[in-house]
Amino acid sequence: MITGLKMKFRKSLLLRKGIVTILIMMVYLFGRNVALPHVVITNKGLDEMLQLASITTGGDMASNSVFSLGLTPWMTAVIIMSLFTTRQDSTFAKKSQKEQSMWQMLLALVLGVLQGLVKIMETDFEVPGLGPKLAALVVLLGGSFFVVWLASMNTQFGVGGAGAIFMSNIVMANGKMLGPGISYVLKHRQLLWPALIGGTLIMVLIIMVAVIFDRSEYRMPLKRVMVTNEYGNDIYLPIKTAPAGAMPVMFGMALVTLPQYFCQLLLVIWPDSKILNWLTTNLVINSALGTVAYIISLLALSLAFAYVNINPEDTAEGLQKSGDYITGIAYGDETKKYIAHYMWHMGILGGLYMAVIAGCPLILGLYYPELQRMVLLPGNLMLNTTFFLVIIDQIRTLRLATRYTKILD
Repeated sequence: MITGLKMKFRKSLLLRKGIVTILIMMVYLFGRNVALPHVVITNKGLDEMLQLASITTGGDMASNSVFSLGLTPWMTAVIIMSLFTTRQDSTFAKKSQKEQSMWQMLLALVLGVLQGLVKIMETDFEVPGLGPKLAALVVLLGGSFFVVWLASMNTQFGVGGAGAIFMSNIVMANGKMLGPGISYVLKHRQLLWPALIGGTLIMVLIIMVAVIFDRSEYRMPLKRVMVTNEYGNDIYLPIKTAPAGAMPVMFGMALVTLPQYFCQLLLVIWPDSKILNWLTTNLVINSALGTVAYIISLLALSLAFAYVNINPEDTAEGLQKSGDYITGIAYGDETKKYIAHYMWHMGILGGLYMAVIAGCPLILGLYYPELQRMVLLPGNLMLNTTFFLVIIDQIRTLRLATRYTKILD
C-alpha cells in the first residue's frame, strides 16, 4: 500500500503541487497566529476601515501577528512599478527582468517601512522605549517578505500562486466583516430567516455574475494563412468581457489607502496640520471622497489593464507579421482601430461590473454606518471567486497529462 502511494505521488504532478500548497498554507496560517515578540500590544487608533481594506491587498493590519503586513507592501509596489513599465519605451520597461524585480522589492521595502511605522505608531506597547518598536518593525518587515517568498514558492511548486494566499487571507478575515451584521440580526431575531435567505441569494448572485464575466468573451474571427484544415474556421482572437479580471479591486484598494498611510505618518510630525487632518478624515474608504475615489479607480484601472492585456498596437502588429488577419478587416491601422474599439467597450463594461459589485456597496455604508464593516464583502467575494477559477484552470491544465495513454512502453 505504501509503495503504491509512493508511485502515485511520483507520477501525479497535481498531487505533488497540491501537497506543497497545503504545506505552504499551513505555514501561513501558523504565522498569522504568531504574535509580535517581547511586547504586549493593543490597538488604539488605526482606522478600522483601513484595517479591513488591508485584507483586500493581502495583509491584516487589524492583527498583531508577524504577518500583519502580509503581501500589502509587495502588492502596492507591483502596482506602482506597473505604472512605469506599461509603455515599452519607458526606462524601466527596458531594464531586464532581474533589475525590475530588484527595484520592485526595494520599493516594497520602503512601503513596508511606511506601513509598519503606521502600524506601530497606532499601537500601545507595554514595554517602553524605542528598542521594542524597532524590533517589532523589523519583525513585521521580515514577516512580509517571508509571505512574499511563500507566494513565490507556491507559484513555482504549488497551485494557485499568490492568489491562494490572497484567497485564504480574505476567507479568514470575512468573519470580522460579518460581525456587525450577525450582532444586528441576533438583536432582531425576526430578521434571522430573511437575512439568511437574502444574504445567501446575494452571495450566489455575486458568484454567478463573477463566473459569467470571468468566462465570457468576444471572439474576433481570424484567418491564419498557415491553417487550411477543418479547424481553420474555429480560430479567433478573444477579448474577455472583463479584460482586467479582478485585479482593479486589489490595485484600486491599494491606491486609495496608500495616501492614508502617508498622511498618518506625517501627522506624527505635524499633528496640528489642518490639511493633514482633513485628508486623514476624508480620504478613508468609508468617507464620501474615499468612496468616489475608489469607484473612479476601479473604472480607470479596468481600462488601463484592458489596454495592457490586449494592447491593440502590439496585437495588430503581431497579426501583420504572422500574415494572419481579422475577417473583413485590412492590415495596419484598421485592424488596430477594430481591436481598440472592442477593447475599450469590454474595458468599460468590466469597469462598470467592478464598480457595481465592489464599489457601490460602499455608498450603502455611508448612509448606514453600522454596516460599514460589511460593505467590502461583495468585492472580496468576487475576488475569491476569480482566484478560485484560476486555481481550477491550473488544475485542469495539470490533469491534461493524465488524459493520454502511452503509445510505446
